[in-house]
Amino acid sequence: MKKFNFKLEPLLEYRQRLEDILRKDLAEAGRLLDVEEGKLKSLKVTHRDSITEVERLKGEDNNTEELKLYYNYLVGLKGYMEEQSLMVARSREVYEGQRQKLVESARERRSVELVKERAQRLHETEENREDQKITDDIGSSRFIRGAIIEKS
Repeated sequence: MKKFNFKLEPLLEYRQRLEDILRKDLAEAGRLLDVEEGKLKSLKVTHRDSITEVERLKGEDNNTEELKLYYNYLVGLKGYMEEQSLMVARSREVYEGQRQKLVESARERRSVELVKERAQRLHETEENREDQKITDDIGSSRFIRGAIIEKS
């Protein structure tokens, strides 16, 4: 029985390696997205805590200078939050782009795998036919030999 040899095996291996690289790139993009989202969450917590502090200071009449400082701080913090929101959006776009590349790469690899599976089934069918032909020839030879022996 001949060994199955898929002529497009190098292409399949290349596509698998490419998919592995894209999977790692997607994981890195996901990690960076998580980092950026964490920074934004931290800024939001700081902003919320600062607003709570401003509300507390409003109850005290003698802290107008401190209130002005907090308001300026809150304005600056709000600007940082907007910048960080843009960073998160960019990171999300990069992540989605990497995900789409990975999906397309997996689709391309799978199409070559399907061609390989079909070729392998065809090879097995041909091998089974050859085996059956040999078995039939052996059976015919035995039958003919048996008939010749009976006549003698």
